[in-house]
Amino acid sequence: MVLDEIIEERSNEIGLNDIRNLILSEQKPSLFVGENNAEIEYDKNFDKLCILLNEELHLDAKTLTTREFYSSLEFLERRAANNKKQMSNGR
Repeated sequence: MVLDEIIEERSNEIGLNDIRNLILSEQKPSLFVGENNAEIEYDKNFDKLCILLNEELHLDAKTLTTREFYSSLEFLERRAANNKKQMSNGR
């Protein structure tokens, strides 16, 4: 749209505003105050993932580096996908 505006020497401001409004209306803002704010939910989800890693891989997840943490999660995801395939093939 911006390039069309330059080439055709006209303004697409109305079209650009429509696109901006559409994008902004599709995103729900996170709440950072209150009982169930985004930061608390993030922390709870992190704790749940740490528990999962502790139970499944017998790791102290809170001592892992970021790379190790996400690599461990990817490993569990692949293992779960493989288990799901084996179960569906075994029927």
